[in-house]
Amino acid sequence: MNVFSTSVTRTIHNGSRILSLTALLLAGITASAVAKNAPLSDDWQFSAYGYMWGAGIGGESATGTDLDISFSDILDNLDISLMGGVVATKGRFTLLGDFIYMDLAHTNKDRVTLGPDTVNSKIDIEMTAWVINLLGGYKVYHGDTFSLDVVGGARYLDIDIRVDARVGDSDDVDGDSDIWNSVVGLSGKYSLTDKWFLTAYGDVGTGDTNLTWQAKVGIRYVIESWELLAGYRYLAWEFDDGDTMGSSLNELTLSGPYFGVGYNF
Repeated sequence: MNVFSTSVTRTIHNGSRILSLTALLLAGITASAVAKNAPLSDDWQFSAYGYMWGAGIGGESATGTDLDISFSDILDNLDISLMGGVVATKGRFTLLGDFIYMDLAHTNKDRVTLGPDTVNSKIDIEMTAWVINLLGGYKVYHGDTFSLDVVGGARYLDIDIRVDARVGDSDDVDGDSDIWNSVVGLSGKYSLTDKWFLTAYGDVGTGDTNLTWQAKVGIRYVIESWELLAGYRYLAWEFDDGDTMGSSLNELTLSGPYFGVGYNF
């Protein structure tokens, strides 16, 4: 693979990971929807959340190159990032939505080997990314200290990226990928006390990609109508040649700790 192709591939992965960074609180929201083992209510109850996910990006390019991008590298290149979600519950039913939006601009300058020569390289990257999760859940078990929900819905991934590369000669690349996957999973909560809760979430799905899956564990602390949340989250997509991103990526992963605050009303 030549230098330009490598740079572009890493750029697209950068976008993907940022995307992922913006990536789904879906697991967090699902768990939060059962964050209190109070009696089930026939009235609609609502929650709203904002959070930060310190995700790094990993995976593999279509040519077999490993990806490893730290959260600090992502943070250095962000113009704007918004992450949040809403949850609605009634009885055993839950509806939830989560969104992540990121806007990235980055310039990379270097000296690279191109054939027998060493030349200057410059890559300007502009990227916007969305990760949106739309889910519904049904509580199959609700005990004094433990609750379990079955969850299903859709995960949306969008990357809009522009690359202006100068490696010897000049090249420009524009890409826009919209990816939908259906997912199913489980969300559970265990009450340590009336204020402290352990949460766990997992899902798996397919659609425009060969496979996507997510796992999350966390802890929550309730202060009247407010909640503080923290934990660790892992989100992954696997692509093949028929996928919209299969020509660039074999795999994309986002993983790292998250911190946030929620309000129940």
